[in-house]
Amino acid sequence: MSTTIRLSMDNGHHGPLLLWKVTRRSDQHPPSIYQPYGITFHDENIVLAEGFWPFSRLQVFSGRGRSVCSIGQGAVLPFGVAVNSDGNIVTTDHCDRTVKVFDVCGEQLLAWKPAAFEWPTGIAVDECGRHYILDWSLGTVNIHAESGERLKEFRSGSADGPTYSCPAYVAVDSRKRIIVSDVFDRSVKIFDESGRLISRIESGAEKEKVLDPRGVCVDEQSNIVVADWGKNLVKLYSFDGRWIRDLLTRDDGIANPRAIAIRGSSIAIAEQKLNESPSLKLYG
Repeated sequence: MSTTIRLSMDNGHHGPLLLWKVTRRSDQHPPSIYQPYGITFHDENIVLAEGFWPFSRLQVFSGRGRSVCSIGQGAVLPFGVAVNSDGNIVTTDHCDRTVKVFDVCGEQLLAWKPAAFEWPTGIAVDECGRHYILDWSLGTVNIHAESGERLKEFRSGSADGPTYSCPAYVAVDSRKRIIVSDVFDRSVKIFDESGRLISRIESGAEKEKVLDPRGVCVDEQSNIVVADWGKNLVKLYSFDGRWIRDLLTRDDGIANPRAIAIRGSSIAIAEQKLNESPSLKLYG
């Protein structure tokens, strides 16, 4: 199975190498990182959604791990984050339960109508500009135009399993397959663009299964990458949900990965550990 992720063989290491990490520092106010939820690449930079009031914000880091700027601190309570077709930053906002759009300088360009969702979580944007927003409370996948116009909605529960769901993170591949992590039944579901469930990565202790999946993303070959918070792993699957290998493990320094993004051979991971400081890491 082909993959765009570069594998380093230095010193016998067979996976991506840790390039740098940023951790929360108690001597900074506000803290350098506080409750990371979503992550995305913006060109060479990394945008981190931090959702703990009053330090909630979108924080932009350079490709070398330096904090460049903070966006919307105190004015947005973000969860998911993505980049739209105009190169602007879009985020789901728990404060107004909607989607907000910012430019790279931090100016708010657009806000969809308030209370457009019950509890919006993950967000993704496809190559045609359609926005995919998950609603945790309603258990739905919502497809919208960039303007906020709703195009389609379907439930993320399973016809052959639990109908209730708590969708958390979403990704869309080049064929408009929609990948959703479900915290309720701890699975990863793959839908076609009509909302039909076509495959599912089940929950379990076996190596090919997930235990507590959070962030999901896809590479340029539409392979699926899953941040498994419960197993302390980053797992690699084919486009149809077949396990390929564990991409990053505890041996690589992975601990409770929550959000993940891929750009070429670079992998950005936000970790939220139990009773420990969160961190942002870049592998490549």
